[in-house]
Amino acid sequence: MKRLLLCSALLAPATLPASAQDRSLWDLVHPDRIVARMVQYAVFAARTQVDTTYGDLSVSVLDGRIAMEGVEMTIPSGLTGLAPCPIASLEMISDDPQAFDIWGGEIAVRGVEVPTSSLPPEMGPLSAMVRGNTLLIPEMAVEYRYDIPSAGFDMTLRTTLADLLGRQRS
Repeated sequence: MKRLLLCSALLAPATLPASAQDRSLWDLVHPDRIVARMVQYAVFAARTQVDTTYGDLSVSVLDGRIAMEGVEMTIPSGLTGLAPCPIASLEMISDDPQAFDIWGGEIAVRGVEVPTSSLPPEMGPLSAMVRGNTLLIPEMAVEYRYDIPSAGFDMTLRTTLADLLGRQRS
């Protein structure tokens, strides 16, 4: 009887599905998984203000990198117009993920399409320069550096806009 129980206990893991065998406790507490969950909570918080969806999320704590693909945001009509704003990719890269006294890095947003109908009235001149009904932003990057001991903060924003003043002449 003891041998039968011992054999059953040893063979039980073989009957589990392959996905259950491939996971361990380390998969549950892995830093990449914890940070990915924190990013998902940030998306939950953003959804209270802006309808936000994404296709893929990848995180590497050792590289200091968080990337989201296929992001789409719909800005509520109370803020501007009610129009979807697709974003091809969003990437956050840390300069040194192990530094404790300086936070720095870059947030890069690529492939942004902003419908001119969702721009506020103050942006009317920009809307007039856009070809078609969509403002194309191929890339936008924010570089930041926060020195914790001195409370110094530097930030640089750079962007490119596509197809401005691209009207055809008759």
